[in-house]
Amino acid sequence: MYRSASVKIFDGYAKLYDLFYQHKDYEAEISFIQKIINQHRETALKNILDLGCGTGGHALPLADLGYQITGVDISGRMIEQAQKKASESNLPVDFLLGDIRSIDLQKTFDAVISMFAVMGYQTSNDDFYAALRVARKHLTPGGLFVFDTWFGPAVLHERPETRVREIADGKERVIRIASPELDPLANIITVNYTILRLMESRVVDEIRESHPMRFFFAPEVAFFAQHADFKVETICPFLNADRIPDDRDWNVTWVLRAV
Repeated sequence: MYRSASVKIFDGYAKLYDLFYQHKDYEAEISFIQKIINQHRETALKNILDLGCGTGGHALPLADLGYQITGVDISGRMIEQAQKKASESNLPVDFLLGDIRSIDLQKTFDAVISMFAVMGYQTSNDDFYAALRVARKHLTPGGLFVFDTWFGPAVLHERPETRVREIADGKERVIRIASPELDPLANIITVNYTILRLMESRVVDEIRESHPMRFFFAPEVAFFAQHADFKVETICPFLNADRIPDDRDWNVTWVLRAV
């Protein structure tokens, strides 16, 4: 059931994904990923597994820097777009269709990343633990797992609000309305998206999707990490490796070491 729901969500969103995030600062994010890995790794980094790679926003720039990259995503349409971009850029990235809770590539990597809140889509304890186990299985001893999530203290301190974003694409306009519903007992925010595509003032397409997202607290991540044969190396605000997060930091990055 989870797989079908996830495929439906991300396949529907795939055609607009790059449009909405065309101004996302992937260069800064790649620099941050490199910095945080180098802070906690003693030997040179050669190969990276990207779990939940989407259309390749992180995988392709990392490959361009010379890393050997494998990307996995549950959405066939996302993988198709990633493969197309890799071909157009002449970058040797292996983009594979798969579920990050169960895939087994029969190889290990120096580091595993899972960015853009992918781990937050693992809303049940079983799913989150399974994804951690998959990351651990694909790491060499001492390897690092880097992922970002929403941070529980900040979510409860600064409650989510409805947000509207509009993007012009030539003669077409795309409006995205994100309406959140907070479940503080389940640690989940369900973001209900309404996406309207307009040609001049006429609506030509409408997409409605609901994305349940989990937010996390430090003790629960440490608990799951220990049982998945990891230890928590650090937690920091997203894009800021030099301090610990507080209740103003909605987005945080976790670094786990394989033990």
